[in-house]
Parts: sequence; C-alpha cells; structure tokens
Amino acid sequence: MNIIHETNSILELSGYKTKYTDADANLLYFEDDCLLGFVTVFLTVGELSTQWKEKHDAFLTKNAGRLRVSPLKAWNCYSIFLTPDDTDSFPMHTFLEIEDNLQGTRKIARYSVRTRKDIIHALYPIMPIQNRVALSSEKFLDRVKERVDLKERTIAAFLGGASPDEIATLLMEEE
Repeated sequence: MNIIHETNSILELSGYKTKYTDADANLLYFEDDCLLGFVTVFLTVGELSTQWKEKHDAFLTKNAGRLRVSPLKAWNCYSIFLTPDDTDSFPMHTFLEIEDNLQGTRKIARYSVRTRKDIIHALYPIMPIQNRVALSSEKFLDRVKERVDLKERTIAAFLGGASPDEIATLLMEEE
C-alpha cells in the first residue's frame, strides 16, 4: 500500500482539497475552509526524527504569505509525519517531543502506519466528527414515539408507508 496515496484518498473523502508537491512524491498538501497543512511519509523512524523539522520549516517558508493573510488557517495549520517503521530502534519519546513542539504548526507524528485504518487513526485530529449510532428498528420506533407528540395510528401510518394524503389527513385530525 502506498501510504501517501491512501492518505490523499482519505483526506479527499473527508472534504479536503489536496495537492502533491512537484519536488517530493511523499509530500501532500491539504486544505479546507479553515485548516491547512501537509502530510509527509518517511521510510524509517530515524529519517522522521532527523528530517521532520526540515520539512516543517520548508512548508512554513513556502506558505508564509498565505498564512499571514489567513489568521484562521494560521491557527489551524498541521504538519503530519507518518512512517510504516516501528520504534524498536528509536525511543518512543521522540514522537512525543515532535508533537509537543508548538512552533509554527500543530504536529502529528505516528509510527507503524501500514494500513488504511492506521492512516485514519493518525488523521483523527483533523477528520470531521463521525458518529455511528446503530439502533435496532424496535429502539428506533420507541425513540420516535417518545419524541413526537402524535397519536399512535399517525406514527404507524407515517412509518408504515402510508401515502402523503393519508398522513396529511391524520395530521389534520390531530389538531
């Protein structure tokens, strides 16, 4: 799996505009109405720990003008550093130090990123809120009955597929 291409797909599905940079195939810019940033993928944890600052500073230099004229985006600017490598050869606190660095952008640094699910987890801080509530049809009907001030037969007609005319007649009878 190509991590940067998969990241591009996830971000686009979440409503971001994305753009690959010409200079680096593992660097992707993203932006929406109030947030912008970049994602870069390093092959190893060692590369990430030694090169993240260079990528970060280059992004800020290239986008300084845009950030000055858009204070909201300057406040919501992200640098995301991913690697499929494990931290076996590097101390875990390296990632925490990167994320705790508050200069320039907010930072997300993740290791062991190998699957689409791993990428989604890494991108959670910038993803739209997703609420998946599964209700059984029984619970759904009970909730509808609790929340609407209608007679049982009107609710049954509405949920049972009655015609709009029949539902309108029942609603008018309730007044």
